[in-house]
Amino acid sequence: VVGGRLTYTSTDEHDAMDGELSCRVFQLISLMDTRLPHCTNEKIELAVLWFLDQFRKTYVGDQLQRTSKVVRPKNDVSRVPEKAWKIVKVYARMSEVLGITDDNHVLETFMTKIVTNLKYWGRCEPVISRTLQFLSDLSVGYILLKKLVKIDAVKFMLKNHTSEHFPFLGISETYNVGDFRCRTTFYTALTRLLMVDLGEDEDEFENFMLPLTVSFETVLQIFNNNFKQEEVKRMLIGLARDLRGIAFALNTKTSYTMLFDWIYPAYLPVLQRAIERWYGEPACTTPILKLLAELMQN
Repeated sequence: VVGGRLTYTSTDEHDAMDGELSCRVFQLISLMDTRLPHCTNEKIELAVLWFLDQFRKTYVGDQLQRTSKVVRPKNDVSRVPEKAWKIVKVYARMSEVLGITDDNHVLETFMTKIVTNLKYWGRCEPVISRTLQFLSDLSVGYILLKKLVKIDAVKFMLKNHTSEHFPFLGISETYNVGDFRCRTTFYTALTRLLMVDLGEDEDEFENFMLPLTVSFETVLQIFNNNFKQEEVKRMLIGLARDLRGIAFALNTKTSYTMLFDWIYPAYLPVLQRAIERWYGEPACTTPILKLLAELMQN
């Protein structure tokens, strides 16, 4: 219903239905997440993510920013734009049932859901991929970014983007190397969030890069000591995809310089050695070459 909305044909009945169904889906989300990881259903999870994306398109974003402060006039509803009034009615119902009173509460719900999925659905590529695309869509637009960085779930992600908290960032052989592609999407969105308040704070950037620093140092130790080919290869593939996402999202000279100073001269030789060693394996060389291309074209 939400995804098929046409403003010029919708009625008060449709608005009420949107509000009621939205409440039920948000209640379902809470119930499902309390049962993780013991009780899961991939099809329902994908359906929920589709709903959240449709809700985002219809009720979150610039139009929500313009209408979230609209209140119902006591005597004259004609002064309220029709589109704004429809959005207000949906939020009014959600406020009654769920206590969701404004866009900040909606965004908190979105981000909590995203973090939960990344924690518990690490072995399910379709759910992880769809969740990360949803995160990426949310991270486009300065108004939303300013709101998102204030949310605890976002602060948690910015400080804890490791496989310990998000298993899909791991290098276990149980994960298909092709699934590592989603890591680029993750780090692109994460870096957009970082950029909101980064400015010229090099310490903040170093803290953000710490998990990747640890990974590169581990690769160096493996290269220099007991060489475990498959482990280091998978680690480098993941790092290349992570760094490509970061490089793609850096849109200022200052932030790009921070990344370049971090990667050169300390870690570029590691990537060179990887190319020399696995030159015949596209699964390894392609992510590294795409990273280098992104660094050169930024």
